[in-house]
Amino acid sequence: MKSNLQEFYEKFPNQTHILNNGKSFTYRYYKNSNSKATLLLLTGGIGLSDLLFSHFDKFSKEYSVLVFDYQIHLSTIKELIDSISELLRFLNEKVWLVGQSLGGIISQIFAKQYPDQVEGMIISNSCSLPKDMKPESYECLSKMLKAQQSFKTILKFIPFSIVRILIKNSIKKMSKDCYTEEEKSIFKDFYELTDKQLKKEFENHMIDLLINTEQYMDMVPNDFKKWDDKVLLILSEDDETFNESCKKELVSIMSNPTVETKLTGGHLALVVKCEEYIKVVSGYINKRI
Repeated sequence: MKSNLQEFYEKFPNQTHILNNGKSFTYRYYKNSNSKATLLLLTGGIGLSDLLFSHFDKFSKEYSVLVFDYQIHLSTIKELIDSISELLRFLNEKVWLVGQSLGGIISQIFAKQYPDQVEGMIISNSCSLPKDMKPESYECLSKMLKAQQSFKTILKFIPFSIVRILIKNSIKKMSKDCYTEEEKSIFKDFYELTDKQLKKEFENHMIDLLINTEQYMDMVPNDFKKWDDKVLLILSEDDETFNESCKKELVSIMSNPTVETKLTGGHLALVVKCEEYIKVVSGYINKRI
């Protein structure tokens, strides 16, 4: 019997575009001929797009959808966003950026650099990188970056099997007692997929990308005026990854954003409450196309 993921792979197979620099860019893309919008799904710090396979499948019923891993040979944020822009030109697409956590940060960096390729943004449980960042926000982000740098050092000396256990324990902590059995099962599937696909070399790559975001702490409100009333911020009340100062600065830097706080599930609310997340995002976009 085929798994849901195997069926997804057959329905939406990987495609590859050769960039102008000769490097390959692997992606999944579905062109919905009846759609009035294209969604680019940008995953969080784990960097594996298969974690959003259910979202891709559900969104594809109404929209064109694009997704990809943060591929290891695209080693910096600049190289990544330049490659995304080239891919969008190849596909002749202008997109709604739908970013989770790190994906939300990449969405902002991309929108600032390539505004003509962006229709709007859906950013969930993320932060911004303002030029005049408040001390409370900077302390939160600085602590995260230092933790990533320390983790990269630790990775040199410990087996990756131990890292998998740490990730599993971290996901277990997110799976709270108040969640239903179905929601806990989603967390289990999330871990198992990560456990199968995440490798030490790729984890190092993702740490480098996270650290590289520090080079983009120069954002100002004017960077995002183009998307007045075209930004939805999903900031779950029970997400403690980014502090309140970070969340407020993300809201402040956008022009007339809609803020949704009731989608529970912590940092991974879009995974835990997939159906609700799809409904909120679709409802927002459909009113603006």
